[in-house]
Amino acid sequence: MQTREHLHRLVDTLPESELTAAARFLTYLRDVTAQPDKGAPAAALTNESAATPDAAARPLRLADLGWTQRQAAETRARLATFEEDWDAPGMEGYDDL
Repeated sequence: MQTREHLHRLVDTLPESELTAAARFLTYLRDVTAQPDKGAPAAALTNESAATPDAAARPLRLADLGWTQRQAAETRARLATFEEDWDAPGMEGYDDL
């Protein structure tokens, strides 16, 4: 099965409540891969109104992402299973990718 067709089938199996999150993630992937410097953050995930060079180092706010508190909590809960690996010694090298 082709990847595109597989993705369409996966989307068809998602509950309605997850479609917005899936759309945001796919948009993020599209934006990241469309940038000449793939290490740069996607425009949708940056503070576009900030003109200072250190603005990129500032953490994103939920409002910057267009997320609600509930969406952030649900995402945090889903990613919690990765926390031990993410924080393991030696994994900081992946932060620069």
